[in-house]
Amino acid sequence: MFPSISLTRIQPLADLSKAPHLADGISRNSVLFQDAQGGLRDCHRCLVSQRCSLYNAHMFADRIYYVYIMANQSRTLYVGFTDNIERRVQQHKAELVEGFTGRYNIDTLVYVESFRHAFSGIAREKQIKRWRRDKKLRLIAQDNPDWRDLSDGWYG
Repeated sequence: MFPSISLTRIQPLADLSKAPHLADGISRNSVLFQDAQGGLRDCHRCLVSQRCSLYNAHMFADRIYYVYIMANQSRTLYVGFTDNIERRVQQHKAELVEGFTGRYNIDTLVYVESFRHAFSGIAREKQIKRWRRDKKLRLIAQDNPDWRDLSDGWYG
């Protein structure tokens, strides 16, 4: 599938002289890794910005992640993230999810986006959660103006 990636963790501050190209981006939260060819990677920065495609390809191969919006009859909204949209929607519908969604009977899938990388999906979920309600409503209306349940027909 994907080649094995061998990275060795090294101490960032002691080895900065080996990576002057990384020096201005290194912080105390950074962790440097040395690959098999001797190249250095700042994986803290890689993970946040998704510049480390080898890491993403290896860690998240063949997976799809979803950001979704569910609602109830009075259009109370819930934004979530999952790696299995069918299972997660079924959990909401069966009222297996405690807390907000259970309390407000959130059971209708009204919007969904898919992502190849978890970091992209999580960033999108956080972005949508920060939006005001009216912006979320416009997002839903673009793809699902009738607010139909997008999961209709998924379960026998």
